[in-house]
Amino acid sequence: MLSGAFPDGVCIGNGLISLSLHTNLFNGSLPDAIRRYRSPEIFQVQNNEFRGNFPSGLWSLPKIKIIRAKSNQFLGEIPDLVSMALSWNRFRLITTASPS
Repeated sequence: MLSGAFPDGVCIGNGLISLSLHTNLFNGSLPDAIRRYRSPEIFQVQNNEFRGNFPSGLWSLPKIKIIRAKSNQFLGEIPDLVSMALSWNRFRLITTASPS
Protein backbone atom coordinates (compact mmCIF):
# COMPACT_ATOMS: atom_id res chain seq x y z
CA MET A 1 0.00 0.00 0.00
CA LEU A 2 1.07 3.52 -0.74
CA SER A 3 0.58 6.36 1.73
CA GLY A 4 1.06 10.10 2.09
CA ALA A 5 -0.26 13.12 0.23
CA PHE A 6 -1.52 13.06 -3.36
CA PRO A 7 1.65 12.47 -5.41
CA ASP A 8 3.10 15.61 -7.00
CA GLY A 9 3.40 15.35 -10.75
CA VAL A 10 1.10 12.34 -11.09
CA CYS A 11 -1.01 14.17 -13.68
CA ILE A 12 1.82 15.69 -15.72
CA GLY A 13 1.07 15.67 -19.42
CA ASN A 14 -2.15 15.63 -21.35
CA GLY A 15 -2.01 11.96 -22.31
CA LEU A 16 -3.31 10.64 -18.99
CA ILE A 17 -6.44 8.57 -19.65
CA SER A 18 -6.91 6.70 -16.38
CA LEU A 19 -5.78 7.59 -12.87
CA SER A 20 -6.19 4.74 -10.40
CA LEU A 21 -4.86 5.42 -6.92
CA HIS A 22 -7.53 3.39 -5.16
CA THR A 23 -7.19 1.22 -2.07
CA ASN A 24 -4.15 2.84 -0.49
CA LEU A 25 -3.55 5.12 2.46
CA PHE A 26 -3.28 8.45 0.63
CA ASN A 27 -4.40 11.39 2.73
CA GLY A 28 -4.78 15.15 2.64
CA SER A 29 -6.68 16.96 -0.07
CA LEU A 30 -6.80 16.53 -3.82
CA PRO A 31 -5.28 19.51 -5.66
CA ASP A 32 -7.57 21.75 -7.72
CA ALA A 33 -4.83 21.60 -10.40
CA ILE A 34 -6.26 18.24 -11.49
CA ARG A 35 -8.75 20.13 -13.65
CA ARG A 36 -5.91 21.35 -15.91
CA TYR A 37 -5.51 17.90 -17.39
CA ARG A 38 -8.02 17.54 -20.17
CA SER A 39 -7.85 13.87 -21.17
CA PRO A 40 -8.69 11.73 -18.10
CA GLU A 41 -11.63 9.41 -18.68
CA ILE A 42 -11.37 7.43 -15.43
CA PHE A 43 -10.51 8.87 -12.01
CA GLN A 44 -10.35 6.36 -9.15
CA VAL A 45 -9.31 7.40 -5.64
CA GLN A 46 -11.74 5.28 -3.63
CA ASN A 47 -10.72 3.58 -0.38
CA ASN A 48 -8.13 6.10 0.78
CA GLU A 49 -8.07 8.75 3.48
CA PHE A 50 -8.48 11.89 1.34
CA ARG A 51 -10.36 14.76 2.98
CA GLY A 52 -11.54 18.26 2.25
CA ASN A 53 -13.42 19.51 -0.77
CA PHE A 54 -13.48 17.35 -3.86
CA PRO A 55 -11.91 19.29 -6.79
CA SER A 56 -14.91 20.89 -8.49
CA GLY A 57 -13.14 21.14 -11.85
CA LEU A 58 -12.95 17.36 -12.11
CA TRP A 59 -16.70 17.15 -12.77
CA SER A 60 -16.40 19.21 -15.95
CA LEU A 61 -13.40 17.58 -17.64
CA PRO A 62 -14.42 17.03 -21.27
CA LYS A 63 -13.63 13.28 -21.43
CA ILE A 64 -14.39 12.12 -17.87
CA LYS A 65 -16.63 9.04 -17.77
CA ILE A 66 -16.05 7.39 -14.39
CA ILE A 67 -15.31 8.95 -11.01
CA ARG A 68 -14.87 6.62 -8.05
CA ALA A 69 -14.27 8.41 -4.76
CA LYS A 70 -16.12 6.41 -2.10
CA SER A 71 -14.64 5.62 1.30
CA ASN A 72 -12.81 8.91 1.81
CA GLN A 73 -13.69 11.97 3.87
CA PHE A 74 -14.65 14.46 1.16
CA LEU A 75 -16.87 17.43 1.95
CA GLY A 76 -19.54 19.15 -0.09
CA GLU A 77 -22.30 18.17 -2.45
CA ILE A 78 -22.44 16.80 -5.95
CA PRO A 79 -22.78 19.80 -8.28
CA ASP A 80 -25.84 20.28 -10.48
CA LEU A 81 -23.56 19.78 -13.52
CA VAL A 82 -22.93 16.22 -12.40
CA SER A 83 -26.63 15.55 -12.00
CA MET A 84 -27.17 16.77 -15.56
CA ALA A 85 -24.31 14.67 -16.94
CA LEU A 86 -25.66 11.59 -15.16
CA SER A 87 -29.07 12.14 -16.75
CA TRP A 88 -27.37 12.33 -20.18
CA ASN A 89 -25.49 9.08 -19.47
CA ARG A 90 -22.22 10.96 -19.93
CA PHE A 91 -20.47 9.21 -17.04
CA ARG A 92 -20.98 6.99 -14.02
CA LEU A 93 -20.59 8.21 -10.47
CA ILE A 94 -19.83 5.23 -8.24
CA THR A 95 -20.72 6.03 -4.63
CA THR A 96 -21.66 2.65 -3.16
CA ALA A 97 -19.73 -0.52 -2.63
CA SER A 98 -18.81 -1.95 -5.98
CA PRO A 99 -15.84 -3.74 -7.52
CA SER A 100 -12.68 -1.62 -7.42
